[in-house]
Parts: sequence; C-alpha cells; structure tokens
Amino acid sequence: MIPNSHKIMLFTFSVIEVDRLLGDNQIEELNCHIKYNECLIEIDKSMDQQVKEMTLLHELMHGLTAFHSIKISEAEVERLTYGLASMLPEIMTWWGK
Repeated sequence: MIPNSHKIMLFTFSVIEVDRLLGDNQIEELNCHIKYNECLIEIDKSMDQQVKEMTLLHELMHGLTAFHSIKISEAEVERLTYGLASMLPEIMTWWGK
C-alpha cells in the first residue's frame, strides 16, 4: 500500500500517484520523483504495486541521504533500498507488526 504521506526527517512529504511522470526536461519518463522544495513524492500509477512500494522506498532513501548531506551514487541508493527491503519484514517483527 502506498501511503498518502511519509515523513523524512522533520518534513512530511505528500505522496501522489500520477498518470504520466516526466522529468524536469519534460521528455524523460520517470517511475518516481522527489521534489524537495514542494515536499512531494510523485509515483507513476501504472506500475505494479510491488514496484511502486520499492520505488517509494528508493525515493525515501534519496531524501534521507539528501537531508544528511550524504553523497552516494544512484547504484548505491539502489543497493541500500534492496538491502533495507530485504530486512524490513524481520525488523517489523521486533515491534510486533
């Protein structure tokens, strides 16, 4: 399930699904995009639900690293995203979820 909003640090980002998501150049098609100045995360609604969830986690990683001024590559964000996703089910059991 994709939430309507998600916190990154002290900021609450709205999360919306859009029909066709284009990059800043209005040509490149994107799966997801985070707009820091608007506290907004946009996700392409045509994607499979699992892909949307992983894509949202990926954007949250971008937000977390950006707010902490951590410079990492897109490949590193991807590895962290999949690593965290693989651990989340077990981690959630710690809190009885």
